[in-house]
Amino acid sequence: MDKAPIKIYGNDALSSRVAAFQKKAEAHTTKQKTNPFCHGNVSEMTHQKWDKNDPRYGKPPEGSKTEKRGMAAGAQISNEVLFLCEMIAQYGVPNEDSTASISFGELFQME
Repeated sequence: MDKAPIKIYGNDALSSRVAAFQKKAEAHTTKQKTNPFCHGNVSEMTHQKWDKNDPRYGKPPEGSKTEKRGMAAGAQISNEVLFLCEMIAQYGVPNEDSTASISFGELFQME
């Protein structure tokens, strides 16, 4: 089912472009074999082996949109937590150990 590579003679620039395209196409085909949403027949699918000791386990692929969305969400949550801490420090009651405390009711009824 694999196709023979296309051979281009005489034009090195075109040959390298065709080779680069073929390499990308093969990488895409390999990646799609692990995608459960692109097959009508599940038996054609290649199942990935997961290793919990792998540092990438449970993380999106590097450079993917999922990774970028996760990083953006993490930054937004960090900003919200920082804002919440500033509100507690500003409006809370100082404690002896140089922290501040406030009840949830007071905190979430502020304008």
